[in-house]
Amino acid sequence: MHDKHKGHTLLQYVVDRFARMVPGVRCQVEPHTHDVLDGQYSEADCRRLFRKYPSVAHSKTVKEITDELDKVRAMPTGEERDAAAQAANARMEALNTNITEKDRKSVRLDVQLRHGSDELLIDATITHSLSKSARQAECKRTLERLQSGIARVKDLPARAIETARTKKQRTYGPLVYILKKQVVDGRRSKEPIVEPMAVTTFGEMGPGCTLVQEWLAMRLKAHLLAQPARPDGRDPAKITGRFRADFRLAIMMVCARRAAAMQLGSGLPDASIRGLRLPLPSTRDSDGS
Repeated sequence: MHDKHKGHTLLQYVVDRFARMVPGVRCQVEPHTHDVLDGQYSEADCRRLFRKYPSVAHSKTVKEITDELDKVRAMPTGEERDAAAQAANARMEALNTNITEKDRKSVRLDVQLRHGSDELLIDATITHSLSKSARQAECKRTLERLQSGIARVKDLPARAIETARTKKQRTYGPLVYILKKQVVDGRRSKEPIVEPMAVTTFGEMGPGCTLVQEWLAMRLKAHLLAQPARPDGRDPAKITGRFRADFRLAIMMVCARRAAAMQLGSGLPDASIRGLRLPLPSTRDSDGS
């Protein structure tokens, strides 16, 4: 499990490393939801509103509460406003009642990219397409791609990627709703793109990987075209093409490192796989020495 989660961390820092190669792009790994929303809601409110595993009813309630909070902010100062604020806070407190500790975990995006008024919010995930729960659906998807002569069907991603994207989109539904409202209310000049970046353990990349790749590559190419001719004579198109290839190769290497680390640490005790790689404890002699 330690090395499994390490692969997720490495995927975040692949995006961070390539984002720093593009002039003008600002990157923040694991930004606080409070900061993503430009401080509109406190950190405590974000923990209550944006649950990591939201149900349909929870998402609907969050939308209703945020609408109430907007009305409270527009009201003049007084007893009526205080009463409305207390009612909204009571509904937020009720969101955490009778739920498990697992469901109390708040959601947090993996990477935030900014370039001028453009913003891309990424949630990265590595999914195993041949897991016990996904094996049957994956076989069906593979058969469809092999038997079909239609290009659109043959280019469909792995079923596990679609499942992961759907799950992430449901998780971030309430957050996307707030971002859209901020644009309507004039708090933001442009709506950010929220995209799940899913890749399988075999290195197959979903549409989110392509979107992140092109978001960075196009801004790098625009910067290169605005510069004078390079002394080495390298064409901006070739530099951008190499950037794309390196980005995809880095993602595949993360999947390979993750799989290798999991196999290397499989069956070993915690002390030997967490940080120090301590040796296995030796067996004591019969006399206890």
